[in-house]
Amino acid sequence: GIPFIYQGQELGMENIKLDDIKYYDDIHTLDEYATSINEGVDPEKALELIGARSRDNSRTPMQWDDKEYASFSNVEPWFPVNPNYKTINAKQQMEDENSVYNFYKKIIALRSNSEYSETLVYGEFVPVDTDNDFVMPYKRVYGDKELFIIVNYSQNEQEFKINGEWHTILNNYGDNEKYTGLLKPYEALILSN
Repeated sequence: GIPFIYQGQELGMENIKLDDIKYYDDIHTLDEYATSINEGVDPEKALELIGARSRDNSRTPMQWDDKEYASFSNVEPWFPVNPNYKTINAKQQMEDENSVYNFYKKIIALRSNSEYSETLVYGEFVPVDTDNDFVMPYKRVYGDKELFIIVNYSQNEQEFKINGEWHTILNNYGDNEKYTGLLKPYEALILSN
């Protein structure tokens, strides 16, 4: 498939929590809010519900640095800047070698690496069975080359044993130690045969 990176995703930007319906502009979101209110949902609860799904989350000003308005503008923008811009911004991410931004760069470099690119781009997607609801394992197979992708979607360590000899080529924790069968919280890694 074709990878997409949306504005701010490469920085780890988060959805903004808006505390008033006046900030929303998306017509679908406004309709959802009105429907919820008409059905008797508490306005605060209705705001919480639409906040989780609103397309306006992706319309916040880009967070360039920790200066006023996140340096998106030198005047107040049309839409609130996420208050976390002081700690989540492009400048901070570029300076931190273990940041989300720099991990995206590593993923892109890996996809461009001639040793792995054909497997990642053209390889067959092969799901791997697991009884662990928090672990998503799958393989990309192209010819005699296999990549094993394992992701832990939990805030806790998870056990996931695999057979065979594999070496780590990418890990969001930054270490490329031999895979032990124990995944750290929210760990994502790519192994090669």
